[in-house]
Amino acid sequence: MGSNFCIRLSAPRHGWLGLTLAVDERELDLIVSHTPYDSLAALTSAMVGVLEGNRPGLARFNCEPAEFELHVAPGARPEEARLTVVHFEGRGGNASRHEVVLVHEAHAVTLGRAVWRALRRLEGELEPPHWNHPFPTHTVERLGALTRRLGRTP
Repeated sequence: MGSNFCIRLSAPRHGWLGLTLAVDERELDLIVSHTPYDSLAALTSAMVGVLEGNRPGLARFNCEPAEFELHVAPGARPEEARLTVVHFEGRGGNASRHEVVLVHEAHAVTLGRAVWRALRRLEGELEPPHWNHPFPTHTVERLGALTRRLGRTP
């Protein structure tokens, strides 16, 4: 705990957007597809689930042919959350080969704010033909409200 965490999302172009997860000096850079999953809505919902009731969640990101799963779960302490990124060669949980490529545990509000900020920067950029899923406005607003209500991180 105590590491710097950042998530960056680039404006989508023709169904692809850049996703960067950074922890301290380590960065995981992905180019993700808008199909078949609504990955941004799933990520937002997963983070809301952890903040609202310590419910784990999952977001899948398709990089064709590889996939990445971002698991968000309660951490070791009640105020913490754990982000685990798993790389699959092929399609998701059905792929025979996979490896954990990033694990980060931090204050849940810190992770929630990082996701909220990245999505707010992206708002207005998710439009056809560049992205086929609507921006998850209501869930992003809920995530922002939760991070404000739960207070500042230590």
